[in-house]
Amino acid sequence: MTQEQAITAVQRGILRAKEKYNIEVGQIMCGIRTLDPAVNADLARIAVSMKSEGVVGYDLAGAERGFPARAHKKAFDIAIQGGLSVTIHAGEDDAPSSIWQAIDECGAIRIGHGRTLIEDEKLIQHVIEKNIIVECCPSSNVQIMLTENFSEHPVRKLLHKGVKVTLNTDNRLLTGIVVSDEYERCAQYLEMTPDEMKQIAIHGFEGAFLPGGQKKSLIESIKTEIAKI
Repeated sequence: MTQEQAITAVQRGILRAKEKYNIEVGQIMCGIRTLDPAVNADLARIAVSMKSEGVVGYDLAGAERGFPARAHKKAFDIAIQGGLSVTIHAGEDDAPSSIWQAIDECGAIRIGHGRTLIEDEKLIQHVIEKNIIVECCPSSNVQIMLTENFSEHPVRKLLHKGVKVTLNTDNRLLTGIVVSDEYERCAQYLEMTPDEMKQIAIHGFEGAFLPGGQKKSLIESIKTEIAKI
């Protein structure tokens, strides 16, 4: 299959899910840090050209150390200029400098993992001021031994400092969990309260790659639903 055919095939599945569950889903194209930057730039061009097929964002994942996000800046420029939102895996297995780079040099408005954010107080304030969403993945970080155990993951500390954190599975084939499992583990090992978890859920909707008006309406309806719990 070509990249375009793959995107179209996924979109057909998304459309069936939207009809069945009344949900909003967009595709995020994901470049890989270890690839030639020209390859990721081409992917970004394809992503922009497929916006009508449901593509809403561009991401960069893969090995952080030795493969800086700035090397792929051209891909991010193409994505942003083409109207896509950017999220970047950063601060998973590298220093906070990787997160700084993702935000200030590459235009990320969401950060995947952000595990090492807790090490840099100045960066924490920068993330808060720029309203960056941090996609925390506690189970994944524990499974690949970046965090020793679940109770030591910084997601709750970041929440208390005012960071808009969310809970995510990372790769469901790797973690073997769904998002609700991650919430249960946070309650069990981090002693998160229901109110804290409600706030985290709202953060997820606030970080959605949706048009402003559509997202505002969604957040209002979600807050109403959460208030009933």
